[in-house]
Amino acid sequence: GREQNERAEARPAAGARPPSAAAPAPSASGSSGSLPRPAERPVVPAARKRARDLCIDLDRVSGSGPNGRVTVEDVEAFAAQIGERVEVAPGIRLEVPSQGAGETVLLLPGFGSDVSAFGPQIPWLAQTHRVRGVNPRGVGFSSTTAAERDDVASAASDAAALLEAPAHLIGASLGAAVAIELALLRPDQVRS
Repeated sequence: GREQNERAEARPAAGARPPSAAAPAPSASGSSGSLPRPAERPVVPAARKRARDLCIDLDRVSGSGPNGRVTVEDVEAFAAQIGERVEVAPGIRLEVPSQGAGETVLLLPGFGSDVSAFGPQIPWLAQTHRVRGVNPRGVGFSSTTAAERDDVASAASDAAALLEAPAHLIGASLGAAVAIELALLRPDQVRS
């Protein structure tokens, strides 16, 4: 009984190919086992250059040209949509939404979150201060690089690059560690 059922399950169904025939053969280029790369999205060369200049990831830009081709206008529209981004290092721009006027309050969100974590506080702070939120590298519309380091010192250096004058720092979770590191790195730039 049981032994016969196990043998029946082990046999391929009629018309089925053996597993070796279903697996793709290794390519002649010697890259056996690797998956083929997906075709690149069509992008106008000038749009590719403009995206590079603005540190914009083309995977995030919708194409309005023929066959979904990304145009310079698409890149410019995306740049306008994402708002203020500030270059903190070569090829790295951070999204830094701002609101209000007065002394600067710099908001530093925790790991894996963005400045929306401070949503309830921003309107109140903006009544008397210039509130600048910092979306860290790779969060929101902030750019990132493949070889980037995600550590407190790097985030503090990025925040320091945003300061035009001494600021009040507010950090949540990892953002608090960044605020402390920034105070140690640049005490002349920290009001509180």
